Amino acid sequence: MALAVLMVLVCSYLVAAQPSFAAESSKPITMKVSMFFAQGSWMGKQYQSWADELAKRTNGRVKADMFWMDSLVKQADMLPGLKAKMTDAGYLSQTYFPSNFPLLMMVDNFGNATKDYGAAVLAALDTEENEPNLKAELEKEGVVPIAPYFGGVGHLAVGKRVNSFSEIKGKTIRTFGGTGLNYFKTLGMNPIFMPYTDIYEAVSRGTIDGFQMVLPLSDAFKHYEVIKTIACISMGAPVGPAVMMRRDLFLSLPADVQKIILDLRKDFGVRYAEAVKNDFEAGAYHRWVFEHGVTLLTLTPEEKAFNGKAIETANALMIKEQESKGHKAAGKVWDYYMKVLKKYTDERAKKS
Repeated sequence: MALAVLMVLVCSYLVAAQPSFAAESSKPITMKVSMFFAQGSWMGKQYQSWADELAKRTNGRVKADMFWMDSLVKQADMLPGLKAKMTDAGYLSQTYFPSNFPLLMMVDNFGNATKDYGAAVLAALDTEENEPNLKAELEKEGVVPIAPYFGGVGHLAVGKRVNSFSEIKGKTIRTFGGTGLNYFKTLGMNPIFMPYTDIYEAVSRGTIDGFQMVLPLSDAFKHYEVIKTIACISMGAPVGPAVMMRRDLFLSLPADVQKIILDLRKDFGVRYAEAVKNDFEAGAYHRWVFEHGVTLLTLTPEEKAFNGKAIETANALMIKEQESKGHKAAGKVWDYYMKVLKKYTDERAKKS
């Protein structure tokens, strides 16, 4: 009996002695955050502002120690890096881990954005928070999105000068993955996947002919030095990637700190997306064209119709493939996202 009491007391002491940030809410925490682009790039400055605002809103209780240019965990290793606690948070793109995030890939289907970029971020966050299947997927993988990303509507960058969309047929194109694989196949191209950090050398060496691009990332990696043409095909906008935090670390934080992080997530995400459209794209395209000699190729009406059909076909094939692999909720996630995208687009239009 005495031994049993002693064991209970010892166990109680050990449980009480476990370190807990929630129990020491006044003690600051510094979390390591891994990014794959440079701090001095436009994107780097945006995410540094997020880190600064995080420290400000939490009164210094949570600080982000930013590691740039794949210096801590590489983008291609981000999910295992988070699970192994090599980093506390990091920029994670679901297309690098398709078997882990088959449903999150659905929000990046082509045609997933309106002219209101902020509405797309709100729709993605809503889907991640409230669509039960996608919510369960994120919980299963042990991650919480804490700083959204929006790449702008994607186009097709080509290493050589081309005068018509048809000239790109048969070329080898780097894609983000997901819907892009079926899309480029439908257009008669040869799609392959590689990390974004490898694109510059691949184009310069001729390993690939072009790539599915979004302007903020390509500008950060100076792709204007190796391409000659941008075919304006208005594909999907990457909105699923984000700075993701380890779920166990997030849940260890006090409730008020969790709320601050989630409130900042929404505020930053909308502000970032609007900045892409209003502050970045026009100036960047101007530089690419007039300073670097890149040609913007506009599709003819016939090419636009053909491109639109290819997008519809690629999306339908993507959903069908995911469902055939056992991810039965793929279509549900896409339908939910498109429903709330319309809702936020309409709501924000009324306010403007």
